[in-house]
Amino acid sequence: ANQEDIFTSLCLPLVKGFLNGINGAMYAWGPTGSGKTHTISGTDGMIHRSLQHMFDHGKEMELYISFITIQNERVRDYLKEDLDQNGYPHRIREANGIIYIENLEKNQIFNLNDAVFNLKNGQERWHRNSTMMSDLPSRHWHIVTIWMEHHVTVPMGKKYYSARLDFIDCAGSQRITRQGASSVREAASINRSTTTFANVIQALIHRPCHVPYRDSKVTRILQHSLGNNCQTVMLGTMSPMECDVAESVSTLRHACDDGR
Repeated sequence: ANQEDIFTSLCLPLVKGFLNGINGAMYAWGPTGSGKTHTISGTDGMIHRSLQHMFDHGKEMELYISFITIQNERVRDYLKEDLDQNGYPHRIREANGIIYIENLEKNQIFNLNDAVFNLKNGQERWHRNSTMMSDLPSRHWHIVTIWMEHHVTVPMGKKYYSARLDFIDCAGSQRITRQGASSVREAASINRSTTTFANVIQALIHRPCHVPYRDSKVTRILQHSLGNNCQTVMLGTMSPMECDVAESVSTLRHACDDGR
């Protein structure tokens, strides 16, 4: 499928729901090198197309953007200029039923150029930091979130509503031995995030049952976009490489399970 078809059939319904106050999430699942990042955050990807639609069709709303990565259960905010971030502990908090990341940078965006500028800066900081730390892309979860706040005039005054739309570039789903983990602890962390994410999706499908959001920072942060009042779309990507056959089959099974 090309980018236009993916956007029209999968992503556009999420964007329309978002503009009406419904939380949403699109997550790309598959082995490293299968096209997740290109499809989600490429120059003609789902984030770019979604933002374009928002600015073309949204009215009297405020939009904000954030960009984080998660590796080894550690959250990094790449819209902050300080790459060290030792002074900005990104703890996950909950207040009045709302889950949020402490000290998260959310920049207001007024047009598509603003959004592209923020994403480009975030991606450049991530690449610099990854180079300094010798990190591999397959170890990270990338989450770009668009936040919307809207005030609507009604007969009794003004009504306020908000929503968030998450674009999730999942850590590579290939076997841990192929992800380049530098230690047993790191391998366990990668596996924990991936397994917990899959378990949460399965628990949401087969309700009623306990949903293990708290077992991983990834799922805890995305709790409002995966459950309750939300729309979630999985984008499965597969590699034509022979060495990725097992991962491609696993992706198809994951997609079939999620589609039930």
